[in-house]
Amino acid sequence: MQPEILCDVHLTAMTLSSTATGINTRRKEAWSDTFRACAEPGCHTHFNRNKGYVDIRDSRILDHKHNWCREHKEPKAIVAVRFGQPVWQCLHESCLSRKNRLGETIRVGQIVRATHPKHGRFRIWSIGEDGFTILQMVGNRGEGEFLMDLWEQIPVDDLSPFIPAPSAE
Repeated sequence: MQPEILCDVHLTAMTLSSTATGINTRRKEAWSDTFRACAEPGCHTHFNRNKGYVDIRDSRILDHKHNWCREHKEPKAIVAVRFGQPVWQCLHESCLSRKNRLGETIRVGQIVRATHPKHGRFRIWSIGEDGFTILQMVGNRGEGEFLMDLWEQIPVDDLSPFIPAPSAE
């Protein structure tokens, strides 16, 4: 499952896709590609895994500053906002999941249990190249789960998949 991608200007969710076409100004070749687009009125920001964040105006691509994954040489996307700052994640499959020391797969978007030094259930927003995750605590008041404004950075090795207890019906 791919995480939701946020606009790098407005930090709001981008729409699923729009196809853009134009002429490469250097090589004078036609191009066509599918992008996520910012939903904010007047915003020209688009994102895809080939080009990262770009502005598209009059069928021309204008680059933004990119945050690249060192391992895959692909642009990272903003997937959450933590303390007013963007949380970046490479969208390559091998960056979206890691194995913990027990061999369990830990994935972005998954609810996990932290075993040390923190305890509780968390949603994973990002797994960094250093093996640390950025997580947000998950609460439950009996009316379903909700995300709390409590964030942590915990190594993948200190997490395990959360398996809910079977319901007693």
